[in-house]
Amino acid sequence: MPLTEVQLKALKPQEKAFKVTDKDGLYVFISKTGHKSWRRDYRFNGKRQTITIGVYPSMSLKEARLQNSEIISQLHNKIDPKQSKELAKQNQHFKT
Repeated sequence: MPLTEVQLKALKPQEKAFKVTDKDGLYVFISKTGHKSWRRDYRFNGKRQTITIGVYPSMSLKEARLQNSEIISQLHNKIDPKQSKELAKQNQHFKT
């Protein structure tokens, strides 16, 4: 069952870091300190990868799902989302 904003706000840190799944491969990772980040695991060229999509609450559940949809689209088009993110970051750096 997909996550809700109420459930997200209620997530508290535990002794060990843990993750709570949403849908379509998206999950929120909660560190021991309570830091919450949106992540997704995927396979590209036979290797398992993890991409951090954003940080909650700076990035809402709705925004994280939109970003996740974009990642799914990239994977279908044989584009590595992590590499794509790095290129976008570099382009942003050159524009400023």
